[in-house]
Amino acid sequence: MGTPWTDSELSDEDSTRDNSEIFSDSYAEAIEMSPQFNRAATEVLTVGKRYLPSCNSIVQRMANHNKRFSVDLQGRSFSILRGLSPYFAGESIAILEDIEQQLDLLDRLSGSAELCTVFSFGDLPVDDCIFHTDGYRIAMLCTYDGPGTEYLLSNQWDRACFDSYWQSRTKMDEQIQRCSNIAEKEVLIGRRRELDLRNDFFVPRNTRIKQLQTGAVGIWKGDLWIGGSALLHRMPRTGSKRLRFMAFVN
Repeated sequence: MGTPWTDSELSDEDSTRDNSEIFSDSYAEAIEMSPQFNRAATEVLTVGKRYLPSCNSIVQRMANHNKRFSVDLQGRSFSILRGLSPYFAGESIAILEDIEQQLDLLDRLSGSAELCTVFSFGDLPVDDCIFHTDGYRIAMLCTYDGPGTEYLLSNQWDRACFDSYWQSRTKMDEQIQRCSNIAEKEVLIGRRRELDLRNDFFVPRNTRIKQLQTGAVGIWKGDLWIGGSALLHRMPRTGSKRLRFMAFVN
């Protein structure tokens, strides 16, 4: 018996939400609901309540070897699957089959566009752990092991404050790149780190940050989606390694 993965429990307030989120229990249901993803108000579609063999054996094998890996591929879905297949054997084949269903769903949403994908295990880049939007048209992510993605809908955060934060961070990154003095660069990096620790200051107090369950698939709009609705999201800072699959459509 596999491990059930479900969406977070919904409150009464959630059950009467607007069309910003689409929840489905299976890939088949997500495919039926996929036309709704094109609505201007929709920001994220999630797929939960799937059953797969545990990822523990894969994660443990990599952890025992203190191993970090990242398989970065570009192309159509069939070439992505062909490129990933050498990395799966035994019970982990079920994960490859799950990725195949994810890519099929993404094809339906994007019109079988070219994809950029990453299948990785290891520590997360710092930039993944701060609230941000993606510079793509559509993004998809499934965290197979480790805490799932945190996100906020557009009515939960202050756009002007976020834009101000991001402009400050971009300017600081440019200063760090130009700086040739090691001591001064360390000071600038420390300031950027302090800024990132206050990354959620544009979120009103008592706002409930939403989170995908481990194993749930999230598909959301990025900055290149015509009409806006890019989803603000981040990976939780926990210090633990993650096993995850990501795909992006330009």
